[in-house]
Amino acid sequence: MAIVAAAVALALVAAACGSSGNNGGAATVTLDASSPNGGDPAQEGTPVNGGTLTVGSYTESRSYDPTVGSNLVASAIYDSLLKTDASGTPQPFLAQSMDTPDQGRTWIMKLRPNVRFHDGTPFDADAVIFNVKRQQDNPTALGHLYTTPIAAMTAVDPLTVRFDLKEPVGSFPVVFALPFGSGNLGTIASPTAVNKWGADYGRHPVGAGPFKFVDWVPNDKATVTRNDDYWQPGLPHLDGIVFRPLSDTETRYASVANGDIDLDIAGFHTEVYRASQDKNLKVYFGPGGDGEFLYFNVNKAPFDDPRMREAIIRSIDPKTRCSRPSPRSPKATRTTARRPRRSGPPTTRRRPSSSSPSTRPPAATRTSRSPTPTHPTTSSSRRSCRRSGRPSGST
Repeated sequence: MAIVAAAVALALVAAACGSSGNNGGAATVTLDASSPNGGDPAQEGTPVNGGTLTVGSYTESRSYDPTVGSNLVASAIYDSLLKTDASGTPQPFLAQSMDTPDQGRTWIMKLRPNVRFHDGTPFDADAVIFNVKRQQDNPTALGHLYTTPIAAMTAVDPLTVRFDLKEPVGSFPVVFALPFGSGNLGTIASPTAVNKWGADYGRHPVGAGPFKFVDWVPNDKATVTRNDDYWQPGLPHLDGIVFRPLSDTETRYASVANGDIDLDIAGFHTEVYRASQDKNLKVYFGPGGDGEFLYFNVNKAPFDDPRMREAIIRSIDPKTRCSRPSPRSPKATRTTARRPRRSGPPTTRRRPSSSSPSTRPPAATRTSRSPTPTHPTTSSSRRSCRRSGRPSGST
């Protein structure tokens, strides 16, 4: 019987959100962390083509316009110019390389050839500049802040973009590789579709990713279908994905337990533990992340004095703090999968042996070309689970 992977939250999402419903006992669940995605990938075999994956996400999408919002559906429709590896270093994806000839003042981006958007529009330098300019011209755009260093953009040729910055920025490629939910400059939409739909483009998205948009019924579902002309040969393996917004954690867990959905995105400690006890659910996990913030009331003493704020910030050693695990989180983060009760070809029978660029990038640097990487939503549900398990607004 096919095993369809489903995600149940990174532990730190659960810790940040608290518990839902009955807390149950204070059970301790320990997983084998020898593989970053849980289990041995070599034992998963090869992917099986076909089938439709039904995903339960924890919130409804605002829009599928990269300047407005970002979500799981968008991550299936769009590809990014660059991707970060496990260390946070940008790696090639739609862009084959990005290097600087003058220590960060000028950056040259080389694009992958023979790529087209779903509507047939060429993916080229003009399309990249068009998308970055959309973010730049709109102060409320999700990626507007990242355009601040840019003084000028030039299409040197159809596959080369030059970015001239106001001052040297050594980390500039990172803004093209940030996760979808963070806001970035790397999510590229078809200029033809944007011009056609105008303000309503967010309901008619067109990207160059592994899946093409079909329809969106707000508060019910969004559907995407396989892009047969995808630039990565043989991908995606799935015929399509149906995304269902299920904001209630218990409803989402019950849906994956009874087979209404194949993938449960996000969950709390109680659901994570229950999933580990259910023989019909398969559990995966991945590395998680957390964030802590200090907010100062700058309208009253003592933090109306910037010197006091600086003193507090300087008293904190971020490296030491980040090296300690959160006391609120369990020992391992988790994802779950169930054995589906459905006819037809399995959505993703096994995990592939290839690695997602977010965990095992191709051997490449900013100035080199890479072998064809894999897309997190195309390799198998294992990849979908790993990507969708991130807490960074990916629904």
